[in-house]
Amino acid sequence: MDKKQTAVAMKLLKEAVKPVIKSKTLQDTVAYIDEALEYFAHDRDTQMYMTLFFDFMQDVYEGKQAERVDKIVHGFITDNSDEVTARTMRSMWDYLAEPVDRYFFDTMRSYFVRPISKAMNSFAERIGTWMGNDNALPHSPYPPHTSWSKTVKNYARKFSDMSRQARQSLAFAADVLQEQDQARYSHNSS
Repeated sequence: MDKKQTAVAMKLLKEAVKPVIKSKTLQDTVAYIDEALEYFAHDRDTQMYMTLFFDFMQDVYEGKQAERVDKIVHGFITDNSDEVTARTMRSMWDYLAEPVDRYFFDTMRSYFVRPISKAMNSFAERIGTWMGNDNALPHSPYPPHTSWSKTVKNYARKFSDMSRQARQSLAFAADVLQEQDQARYSHNSS
């Protein structure tokens, strides 16, 4: 392809892409996604709830939840009961702890956490492949951080930065195209 053919191809591409870039719907959609990611990445309450959720899911996935639930229950029983009641409650909890783990947490792990984890890993791999496995993106094998919540925060911040850049770039491109159209229109009018 020589320079003239390249210039014609670029002009045709610009004319084909111009309505898409200037589209109010696209700009509103990108703005909505950017605001949602910004909220998710920087709102303290959201981060607190997501930290609790993802850390709990990680404990269930890794099988650590039984130990933590035991500590919580034993602490509650010991702090809120007299010695005899505490011993009775502790004995009863020791008897119930294994069935709770087997029927509740194992079921949750099998039917909820593992399928979601598998889908999230698959999604992350597809996004990484689509983006060319750029080293600037946080791409590392499990466990990339000490907890899932830190990993989610890291990804949320990266995607929030990328969506902000996309929003600004789209707005800038639309403004440039609008100014070019106005300049061409005013030049053709005179």
